Amino acid sequence: MATLALGALATGLAAACSDQVPPAPAGVAAPATPSTTVQATTPNPTPPPTSAPAQPTSPKPRAKPKVAYSCEPDAPAKFGDPAHPNTITNKSCPALNAAKEKAARDYQRKLDAERSAVSDAALQACREQTGQTTAQCQAQARAGLAS
Repeated sequence: MATLALGALATGLAAACSDQVPPAPAGVAAPATPSTTVQATTPNPTPPPTSAPAQPTSPKPRAKPKVAYSCEPDAPAKFGDPAHPNTITNKSCPALNAAKEKAARDYQRKLDAERSAVSDAALQACREQTGQTTAQCQAQARAGLAS
């Protein structure tokens, strides 16, 4: 327990706050500040925890085996990952997949270019044969009336 003398503290506070406290009337003596002590208590420290009975430790879970993904494009599919039973583990071929995707994009561009060339030629023929505008020929082609 700590003991603190407040007499000096009270006198200092009264002097600091003297502009807020009205002065004592004339002929009346101000009471002397008594010396007071306040005891501050601190909470008792918590006792150290008692050791609980030792609990048996459970066995640590085994680390899952690392599954090796391989690239065997000509081999039959293997499903070797127990954590992901529907995943094929021997067809992981990023280079081959990228080449296939590039070939598919190139082929689609070729088809788009051929279709564009045919449609340009068809529009030109439509304009020449019928004397219609490009917009009229395109509308007929969309409607399936192209000749």
